[in-house]
Amino acid sequence: MKRIRAILVGFAVSIVLGLLFATDCLGKSYYRWEIEQIFRAETIRWRGTPYRLGGTGRSGIDCSAFVMIAFRNTFGIRLPRCTWEQVCVGTHINKARLRAGDLVFFKTSRYSNHVGIYLKGGEFAHASASRGVTISSLYNGYWQSRYWTARRIFR
Repeated sequence: MKRIRAILVGFAVSIVLGLLFATDCLGKSYYRWEIEQIFRAETIRWRGTPYRLGGTGRSGIDCSAFVMIAFRNTFGIRLPRCTWEQVCVGTHINKARLRAGDLVFFKTSRYSNHVGIYLKGGEFAHASASRGVTISSLYNGYWQSRYWTARRIFR
């Protein structure tokens, strides 16, 4: 009985730690709220940058480049350049289990996709074609109807 209790306690502790901490691909641990705050600060640094298809800098940036650069600048994580490659990294996550730092993907037309970084409370950071680098809500009718999938980069 003591052995079963010890196993259950160990399991409970690992679940709690999993809810509080995340690990990047280099093995460094972060508090989950830290990840959200770091990406939010990076988004604020890029705010005002207009959307430009194929753009990768302050004069204009597209959604996948923003995600790629934000991960590289904040956590040193290298992601692919385009949305179709980014949707293949990490592990699939159900929408109900989103956490800060997860990639969220949208089908914006028959041939176009969009990507952003989930923050918390239904918010995600992205480079919007109409507003440039910004924070939007998954619950907005436009984004809600186009939601496709999500991928977890942090363990």
